[in-house]
Amino acid sequence: MELDVDPFALDVLADPVPADTAIREAAPAVRLPAHGVWATGRHTEVAGVFRDWETWSSAAGTGLADIRRGEGWRPPSVLLDADPPAHTAARRVMNRVLAPRALADLEARFAAVAAEVVDDAVAAGEVDAATALAERFPMTVLPDAVGMAPEGREHLLPYAALNFESMGPHNTLRAEAERRAGGAREYVTWQVRREALSDDGIGAAIYAYAQAGDIGADDAALLVRSFLSAGIDTTILALGSVVHELARRPEQWAALHADPASRGRRSRRACASTRRAR
Repeated sequence: MELDVDPFALDVLADPVPADTAIREAAPAVRLPAHGVWATGRHTEVAGVFRDWETWSSAAGTGLADIRRGEGWRPPSVLLDADPPAHTAARRVMNRVLAPRALADLEARFAAVAAEVVDDAVAAGEVDAATALAERFPMTVLPDAVGMAPEGREHLLPYAALNFESMGPHNTLRAEAERRAGGAREYVTWQVRREALSDDGIGAAIYAYAQAGDIGADDAALLVRSFLSAGIDTTILALGSVVHELARRPEQWAALHADPASRGRRSRRACASTRRAR
């Protein structure tokens, strides 16, 4: 079944719910002639695709471009753009590096930065939450956690934007991302080297597995890059969306403000249930 929906059209990106609903309700899978691809929006089918890597390979890339034909703008990710057994080895390393016990030491550091970010916003009285909260927090804690030097971090956000826009078509958004990227690609390539990273961060932990022979040194650099490019943009969007939705729904903000601890526990239980379902 074909469906005249373009998920990359600017008006659809501004309000994706109607298009997502149309895809989900039309059929288990629909062909989108705008880009010559198939789409599915139902949980059962999506879960089946993710589990059946032999049929639905990621080795061609996770965007519209076929990286096997040299259409990618960067070296393939050993996490996103790979199938087992290569993906299995890389995922095993990241599962160890990002295990709850290993991340426990980061909790206090993240909490301290979060408190500082919020205190500064409150002191200012009126801020743009997209930059003062949603952007500032991950742009501080994630590079710190990786072990990157403070200099040059302004390149990370343009890099993350280019990474995501390059998965779509050659439209105005991608052109703008490429224009803004400047030296971002060169900066990230330089910064994910072992010698550029501190000895106490996630980056060093990843390289330790390379030294032990679990992965290659080139794969270690790609894993550090994947952590940055996948973590910054998504975290900014998630935080910004939360603030936006709370502003739209004052009753939810009031409930959270009245009992933040209880709401936090419910959120953590929901996340745990989602992981078990997967």
